[in-house]
Amino acid sequence: MTENATHIEMHRDHQHWLGDHSMWRDDINLWREEAQKALDDLAELGSALRRLAASIRAHEESLDRHIDCIKLHEHSLSEFQRTGQAETVQMLALAKAHKEEAAEHVRAQKLHEQLKREHHTVMAHWNMLLRELTRPPR
Repeated sequence: MTENATHIEMHRDHQHWLGDHSMWRDDINLWREEAQKALDDLAELGSALRRLAASIRAHEESLDRHIDCIKLHEHSLSEFQRTGQAETVQMLALAKAHKEEAAEHVRAQKLHEQLKREHHTVMAHWNMLLRELTRPPR
């Protein structure tokens, strides 16, 4: 538009600008509602993160218990070998305990992989969101 714009051109610009502002206000209203919902969802997000942290702690405690069982079983096997006992009942009990340990190990392995995927996914999204929300305005 030149300095010599006619009143008709100026009027047309004003109408166009007002239309833009109307659309922008619609966007702002929607963004405000979405931002408020996100703020309201923060409590749920905090609970979900606490549950994830608790799952990680529980998994760690389970691993500690499993390690203790393995060490105990290993000690029992060593004692069995050291004493040279050929007692079938004791060997059957050791074999049964070993089978249970194997099943526990498979269960722990599956849980570990599931937690790893969940943790990596959550942390990737969390870091992206944090980076976006804390960067300086453009």
